[in-house]
Amino acid sequence: MAVHGWIAVQLVLALIGYATSFDYKIGAMYGANTHEKDLYKNLFTDASVFINRDRELSNDGRDQISIYNYAPVGGIEWALPNTPQALRAACTFASSVDLHGLIIPSDMCPNCGGHTGRIVGDAFSPVIALDQAEGSNAYKMLMTDSDLMDLWISVINHYKWQDFIFIYDGDTAYSVALMLMAMEEDNDWHIVPYEISEDWSVMAKDLKQRRIQNYLLYVHEEELLPDLRDWMLDSGMFGDKYHWIFGNMEPPISRNFLDDKLRIHTSFLTRFKMETVSGVDQDVHTRNPIPPRKWPFRQRTAYDSMVFMAKAVMAYHAEWNRWPEAVPKCGEDTVCDLDPTMQKISHEGLSGEVAFNENRDRVNYTINIFMGKDKHNILQAGRWTQNIDHYERKKGVKWPEGKGRLDMFPFRQSDQGYIKILSIEEPPFMMLKDRDYTRETRQVDENDGLDRYIGYIPELLQHVKRVFEEDMHMEFKYRIELVSEGYYGKRNPNTGEWDGLVKELQDSDADLAAAAFTVTRPREEVIDFSKHFVKSNIMTLMKHPNWRRDFPFNFAFSFHWDTWLVNLFALGIAILAIWLIMRYHPLEYRRQAATGNATQEQADSYTLRNSAWTLVCIMFWQGHKSSPKSYSGRIMLATWFFFCIVMLFLFMLNLTDFIIIDKSILFINDPVDLLNEPLLKIGMVRDSPTHNYYSMSTNPDDQQLMTLMGVLDRAPFVQKLRDGALRVRNDNGHYALVSEEIMLSFYTQKGPWCDLYIAGDPVKKIKFAFATPSGSPLRDQITYVMNQLGREGVLQDLAERRWFGDQKCENETIWEEESLLSINANDLEGIYYVLAMGVVLSVIIFCIDVLSFWQYGSCSSSGTQLPPTGQVARRNRQGDNGMRLTDNPSSSTPPPLRNDGYDYGAKPTEKSPNLWI
Repeated sequence: MAVHGWIAVQLVLALIGYATSFDYKIGAMYGANTHEKDLYKNLFTDASVFINRDRELSNDGRDQISIYNYAPVGGIEWALPNTPQALRAACTFASSVDLHGLIIPSDMCPNCGGHTGRIVGDAFSPVIALDQAEGSNAYKMLMTDSDLMDLWISVINHYKWQDFIFIYDGDTAYSVALMLMAMEEDNDWHIVPYEISEDWSVMAKDLKQRRIQNYLLYVHEEELLPDLRDWMLDSGMFGDKYHWIFGNMEPPISRNFLDDKLRIHTSFLTRFKMETVSGVDQDVHTRNPIPPRKWPFRQRTAYDSMVFMAKAVMAYHAEWNRWPEAVPKCGEDTVCDLDPTMQKISHEGLSGEVAFNENRDRVNYTINIFMGKDKHNILQAGRWTQNIDHYERKKGVKWPEGKGRLDMFPFRQSDQGYIKILSIEEPPFMMLKDRDYTRETRQVDENDGLDRYIGYIPELLQHVKRVFEEDMHMEFKYRIELVSEGYYGKRNPNTGEWDGLVKELQDSDADLAAAAFTVTRPREEVIDFSKHFVKSNIMTLMKHPNWRRDFPFNFAFSFHWDTWLVNLFALGIAILAIWLIMRYHPLEYRRQAATGNATQEQADSYTLRNSAWTLVCIMFWQGHKSSPKSYSGRIMLATWFFFCIVMLFLFMLNLTDFIIIDKSILFINDPVDLLNEPLLKIGMVRDSPTHNYYSMSTNPDDQQLMTLMGVLDRAPFVQKLRDGALRVRNDNGHYALVSEEIMLSFYTQKGPWCDLYIAGDPVKKIKFAFATPSGSPLRDQITYVMNQLGREGVLQDLAERRWFGDQKCENETIWEEESLLSINANDLEGIYYVLAMGVVLSVIIFCIDVLSFWQYGSCSSSGTQLPPTGQVARRNRQGDNGMRLTDNPSSSTPPPLRNDGYDYGAKPTEKSPNLWI
């Protein structure tokens, strides 16, 4: 009988158990945003329907999960004012319904500092928090602060950011900002924290005035992200020069948004997305017309939190064959039966793998990192995993060693196989091995490998590759492509469009431009430059005056041509005047000879020919045989002597300047000083760095140089630097080329360019740097590499290296260095010609005289006869031969005889037959 009674009791209990069903109650609280349009309420309801429809809680489907929504007193404000009221409301809600679990959104209490989940999680169990709740007993569906910091720090250091602005909206974002600022010194950063203000237009204007181009954005209230995204787009904050990192998971940067809004000339964007299993959203039940994969991240985590609760309950029931008890009260000693089971659950949800550790932190998830510009933003740039060991077990692959939890792929935007680098053939920066740059040879080896290039840039890229791979542990596989010479890029003044390298980078058709690319303010507005790798002065290339081949008689330029004509006319007048005086003056030798008071030799000393020679001798300070006896003649000679002294000194004083005047340009201070050289034309290489510098300069002197260049020369510009160097040589010193010293040096340190000279002082410097598309991560990475190479001394070594092969004009002696302004043989070339002509003419006359003497016994060229044997000549008192005439020619005292056979006391018996006038 007792046995039958016990069986009856069991049957009754079974019937009662069958008649009842288990209802697992989950409570959901809402805030202003999560309550809007019942979005989250419908989401939780859909999740419960999906779970119950799946009939996994019991075989007959009578057991179910129910969602209970929090309705605040009054039903008006869906936001609790402070922490005590939020905690009181959560505990009251849990005890009134006998909840088995509670889901806390991020906006339930705006004044709780964004830590509502942390506050309630320490008072009730189990709590699933949809906000940052690190350090609490809540199950955190979001990344913990420490994991979020590790992700950000790894990515920022990978990009090699040094300066960036951290934009946040307060609450948990403010706490994260404090954590980030605490790491500033350890990571050698300069962070500018910037809290989002109410007036976004003022904020945009303020941010644009800052020169920092890197931004990290993180907001606690993720519902703001769509509006922030549209504001950044409309205000130009998605402009070319910026690089944005969105710190929140999966910001609203969809493929449609990229295609419709960010198609061209926009900033680089880095965004994070939880890795999910393909097809996980196909069986999701929802009334939301938007596909689950396009939901905001926190909506997906909310849905996953419901599914996770169901998974935990099912696992608990399967393990213990009973349902977990509700926890209807709050307190620090609250213990949930379901808690150990929840820490064992792992499932693939809409927000990635959902699993928790003993601290109730979310674990075992992987984040895919997307980065790019314009159409390339959909490309995956890397991945970050929360647990490397779990990733390797799950994927069956080995995680790369030495990279920590971040594995960033090599940056290759234009081509996934390599980094595309554009360059321009420009000695000494970029040269081809098989090209002879001293001649106009254009044959190039068709080999496409890197070994075909030599010069500064190829060598520097090898060092960049070394630092990337050895120091930064990043692959740097690249390929160089040459574009047209001089095709650096200029802006069309009418359309504002750029061409050349600038255009290629703007359109993201290349990852890097490595060439003789100068940093200018207009270019910086549309592309980015790394730190410069070399500076160069703007100097002037000219032909050295020592090698000039101008008019050899430049010493004659001391007087103007009309002065020479007037002086020649003056010489003729003086010759005529002295001849007339000496011929017709009664006291001169010609008249005196007729009366016997002068010898015939004295009478013949001032013929027209001899008068000319006398004045010429005076002009060259050679003196004369006899002076006039009359005062008029003496005055005439004295006047001519004074005239010659003045002219000679004026000529000599001005002669030195005309001989070395061309050498003064070797020491010009600035290319603008060339305007003081009226005979010198000035030129530049069209669209070269120097041309761009002067054409964009606002300095009045620079603008004057550009204006007068076209006045002095109709075609002052050349297409290539080599063409300009050739013109400098061929124009024989009348053309000067203004360009960069580092490139001009190529044409002064190797033959056959040894006759060229670089002049000028380092008053204007330009910088050469690598260029990237605006916001490209390569910008800061290359800057980091340049700083590293600078510390190693590599940049200095490359700048001092000679890239020109055999250097034939490099080594100058101290004499050559110190005698640039000395007068050399080239300067006196014309004088040597005069001397040579004089020697040749003298030899010709000598030969004529000798031949004439042999044939006729006289020197016809001189116009005189040798005196016959026995002829007597008398000495002139004023002569230079030391003989004197007697006062009385008829004196009976004969002069002494000379042993030469002549009778110098005899009177001349006849006039010379060769007397000229």
